[in-house]
Amino acid sequence: MGMDAVTMLAETVATCRARAADDPVYLPDLAMALNSLGIAYHQGGRHMDAVEQGEHALATWRRLAADNAGYRPDLAGTLSNLGAFYGLAGRHTDAIDPSEEAVALYRNLAAENPVFTANLAAALTNMGRPYGSVGQRDKAVAVAEEAVTLYRALAAQDPAQLPNFAMALSNLGIEYGNVGRHADAIGPAEEAVQLRRTQAAQNADYLPDVAGALTNLASRCQSIGRHEDALAAAEESVTIYRSVVKRNPVHLGNFGTALSNLGNACGMVGRRVDAVAMTEEAAKIFRPLAAGNPAHLPDLAMALNNLGLHLGDIGLHADAVGPLEEAATIYRRLAADSPAYQQNLTVALANLARSQQSGAVQPAKKRFWRRG
Repeated sequence: MGMDAVTMLAETVATCRARAADDPVYLPDLAMALNSLGIAYHQGGRHMDAVEQGEHALATWRRLAADNAGYRPDLAGTLSNLGAFYGLAGRHTDAIDPSEEAVALYRNLAAENPVFTANLAAALTNMGRPYGSVGQRDKAVAVAEEAVTLYRALAAQDPAQLPNFAMALSNLGIEYGNVGRHADAIGPAEEAVQLRRTQAAQNADYLPDVAGALTNLASRCQSIGRHEDALAAAEESVTIYRSVVKRNPVHLGNFGTALSNLGNACGMVGRRVDAVAMTEEAAKIFRPLAAGNPAHLPDLAMALNNLGLHLGDIGLHADAVGPLEEAATIYRRLAADSPAYQQNLTVALANLARSQQSGAVQPAKKRFWRRG
């Protein structure tokens, strides 16, 4: 939705607010309009504005649901949305309460009427993100496991749930990886790839999802030392994205990530010149993306860090210094805003120091990986 939709919905909200002030019968219309406006802001990347509208919508649905239990599904949906909005605005701690309340409400609703099971599964998926972001990894795993269980049952009865099931499997693989259960992560990641392949065979629109699942699988294989399998998955992912981005540039960021991971996979099997080429291409993709949207700065820093290391691997230590310096500069800027990047900065500075004294004894080098 563009600005037109936002303008139109803002006018609708104003109209509904005026009507509801005179007659409470218009309150549900107001709550729905607020929710829609929040979603429109979210789709336009205006996450703080989305939060504000989501909070207003929540207050209105709470008031309505207190008097009429029939409004509980609306309340639950708004809570789940608000949790997602908070997360996208970087307010991960704030996201937990509404996400948990949404899950609790949908649990009750699904117990009364199984039609709400799909909503419960979606709310669980939403809740996993803030848990992961605040470091509650075990909770994120438990939530991801439950989402997979629910979607498996739903997809068996309704093929329309297969894409959600595949996404839940990918998430579960990522969460297992986050708690170091790398062997457990392979199964869900492989199953996600199989499901996405089946979907793409029927509808080419799912090809980017196949590529994303393969990127994820490559990372999982790498974590348990299956370097050849990681390479095969990473190469296929890059091949698919390369054809997809020609038609739809919206997938450029994912293509860059896939290239960067492929560079690492090439490096792990000794294809060092290929590693440099893939990572250079990734950096070229991320540079204009990051100039247009700071959300891609971590991707650019990751690609530059890896490029410096791959250049060092083929003995071009002098060439490696530039990308490593730039990576450190970006991470310094990111760490100033978010302490989560402090570790990346430390690693990037260590890599830079290592490159500058390339003749000396070399400490371990650290590559950055991105999960699909």
